[in-house]
Amino acid sequence: MIPTINTRIQTGFGRTLGLGRHLLASSATLAGVHAEFNNIEWNRVSRVVFVCKGNICRSPYAEKRAQALGLRASSAGLASHTCGPAHETIQKIGRARGLELAGHRSRRYPDVDLLTSDLVVCFEPAQARAVREKAEKYGAQVTLLGLYSSPARPHIEDPYGLSDPYFETCCNLIDSGVAKIKSNIFTGLRAQRRVLVVQAESLGALAVIRSLGHAGYSVHAAASEKSALGLKSRYAARATIMPAYKSPRFLSWLRAYISANSIDAIVPSEGFLLAIEPHFAEFADLLPYGPDKKRVYSGMSKYDFFQSFAHEPNIPQTVFLDFETGKPDWQKVSEQLQVLTTPLFIKTDGLYSLAGEAGSVHKIASAEEAVLRLQLLTTRFKKVIVQEFVPGRGTGACFVMDQGTPLAQFQHLRLHEVPHTGGASSLRTSFRHEAMRADALRRLQGLKWQGPAMLEYRWDEKTDNFFLMEMNGRFWGSLHLALHAGVNFPLALIDKKLGVAQVEKQEYPEGVLCRNTFPGEVHHLLSVCRDGNICVRKKINAAAKFVALSFSPAVVSDLSYPGDRGLYFSGMANFLRSTVTAAFTRLLRSIRPTPTKSYRLGKFTKVSL
Repeated sequence: MIPTINTRIQTGFGRTLGLGRHLLASSATLAGVHAEFNNIEWNRVSRVVFVCKGNICRSPYAEKRAQALGLRASSAGLASHTCGPAHETIQKIGRARGLELAGHRSRRYPDVDLLTSDLVVCFEPAQARAVREKAEKYGAQVTLLGLYSSPARPHIEDPYGLSDPYFETCCNLIDSGVAKIKSNIFTGLRAQRRVLVVQAESLGALAVIRSLGHAGYSVHAAASEKSALGLKSRYAARATIMPAYKSPRFLSWLRAYISANSIDAIVPSEGFLLAIEPHFAEFADLLPYGPDKKRVYSGMSKYDFFQSFAHEPNIPQTVFLDFETGKPDWQKVSEQLQVLTTPLFIKTDGLYSLAGEAGSVHKIASAEEAVLRLQLLTTRFKKVIVQEFVPGRGTGACFVMDQGTPLAQFQHLRLHEVPHTGGASSLRTSFRHEAMRADALRRLQGLKWQGPAMLEYRWDEKTDNFFLMEMNGRFWGSLHLALHAGVNFPLALIDKKLGVAQVEKQEYPEGVLCRNTFPGEVHHLLSVCRDGNICVRKKINAAAKFVALSFSPAVVSDLSYPGDRGLYFSGMANFLRSTVTAAFTRLLRSIRPTPTKSYRLGKFTKVSL
């Protein structure tokens, strides 16, 4: 038993004296002795200076770890000899963890030129007291690394001359402490930047609000309806009601709001971009898309997007109709549509609307019906496309692009749609398909796309064939799934846009399940139950699956987000309220007596029929 205890002490604390120092420092921390080292103004910090005894073990490793995480960092020793190399063991451990310390040369703390924006980070309370006088002289702040490590260790014993397992423990403590310091610094920097997120009633905008607010940004959520869930999010620093995009007051409101609140960036919706289109140059610096107006708006147009890839593989057969060039030859159009697989899908763009309508998709049963619908659309849109039906499951390849490089990427597979025959996803899972990912990335790079994009595909699992169906050049409705899976698209976008932090590579696990319960999954179930082509047994199975998913701990929800779970119940209440209201309205209509019609016969009498 004694050897086991000694081994644990040596591995965890270096030696018995290290354990004693840890206990003493921890007690002092609990008593508030080290409170001054925990009261840091993180928004002041631009560089971290790590200080230990000899500048050959702890501080050089911490310096390299901080630099690898995107921080400006330096290191020094209180009793170091100048130009000494890092300890061999720390070099070996660092190399195994992706850090190269072979070129490190030690230097003395008195030789360091401190700045008011420096944070001097020490490993022992005695060291923090020793550096304090010089730090105060230059206005720098002082703290203890172990206050931020996991587990907390106000005193991190010097590993010099101790066992290799303790060197590993020491490096683990440094890794966790530096990561927390980095998080605090970036949160402090983000808190000074204001981001406007519009159309806060949409699920995509709500996910953006939560992502950025959680990371420390001051998020201003805006919506034209006060019932918008995004306005109620705990991650919205400010909620505001804005005029509708079509309102003549919208642009003047936008200019005034940006000026009054010193907005640094705007995360737009498609409707926002269409509303500012004539004034794009005025707001371009605040948008995460770059200054090329033509490129931005081509990404918002189904017509322009598919024109770019009209003769490439993995594209469904498409008929392009440009009403600006003159009246179409409807007989020729009918012949083109006849060869397409039905049902057909007519897709319109808000960009090419004649009266400010939003883009939409119309599902049409036959070529004849499609021609009739197209004739009606000639008075409302300049350009439309018609695409054939493509079987398969819906998937999405999602990116945030910067100069041809993906800052973040993710793929999802739709498991349920609304209606169940095809539409918006209500249940999806994270997955990977390398060929599809590569196809999507190639197209975005060909377009020289900047900013967020989600490319929708239809995928046949049996043949592994896939077809590109659409591009959304803004944040998408299923964004919460990526956040739950660990891929933070909005944060990568805005951090890069504002230069706040180095964007790190983000990996994700396959099989993360996320659902939009209210109203998505409820409407999916209703569409199954109302379908006369589905047998009773399958309808019962669908209902049972709905209940099972509702109680499964493996399934996360769009609305249930850490620190903001109250919106799940708000969303459920809104759904129930609207459902009851609609049902009551239908009931009133069904029992209301039919209005009578009266006729006057000459000048004598009035008969009601």
